[in-house]
Amino acid sequence: MKRNMIHGLPVLLALACTPSCNIDYPADDPLTYGQMYVETFLSTDKACYAPGESVSITLNKMVPDGNAFIRYRFLNQVLEEIPLTTTQWTWTAPSDYDGKGYLVEIIVKESDGSESVRGSVAVDVSSDPAFFPRNGFLSWYGTISRTEIGELFNRLNRYHLNYIQFQDWHYKHHWPLAGTASAPLSSYTDTCSRTVYLQTLKDQIAAAHSHGMKTLFYNLGYGALNDYKEDGVSDEWFLYTDKNHETKDCHP
Repeated sequence: MKRNMIHGLPVLLALACTPSCNIDYPADDPLTYGQMYVETFLSTDKACYAPGESVSITLNKMVPDGNAFIRYRFLNQVLEEIPLTTTQWTWTAPSDYDGKGYLVEIIVKESDGSESVRGSVAVDVSSDPAFFPRNGFLSWYGTISRTEIGELFNRLNRYHLNYIQFQDWHYKHHWPLAGTASAPLSSYTDTCSRTVYLQTLKDQIAAAHSHGMKTLFYNLGYGALNDYKEDGVSDEWFLYTDKNHETKDCHP
């Protein structure tokens, strides 16, 4: 099937990446990242926050030491220290500046007076993800439960991804969503001959937004398949390889 090239409006294409590791983290089990042993695991409810927004922080299990405390800091500046008394709490992000990153640490004071870090998590306080863009992508929209989607996005959130690009979700390059905007099809076959479910797309978009992530969609810029005429695409919109407009530019 040929992919013809069409004149059109500029399209912003984001650099997409995908996490290379696949880690499960049950609430009561330690984690291993490469050679680093992680016993306590901190997470936040969103990938980024607006200044002054409430940040929900969760610890996978209590630190057994009675002298553990929470430290909030910006670079080498300590903002606040409070005793650790629970595994879930909130922190109000500073409102004095937009576009800062903070660190939340679980600190234990040892018997010799030294300190050890038992866990940490970053907090991005940026009203616009474009301050510090961290982009990942999805590429499968088959049958998946909302529970599985929730687990997936909890992991993407822990990677602090604030843009999620939806790759290869479209019905046709020149007709991305099957059906119409007012009556889209509940399922359709994509350009790779895979079944895409509209509900899966909607659930993934909703999960991304619940974590403060922005969603992008990928489409072939200026592209059309060879049944374009049936869908109302005009020959006048194409790129041509000759000045007489007799040979359309395409990827055969």
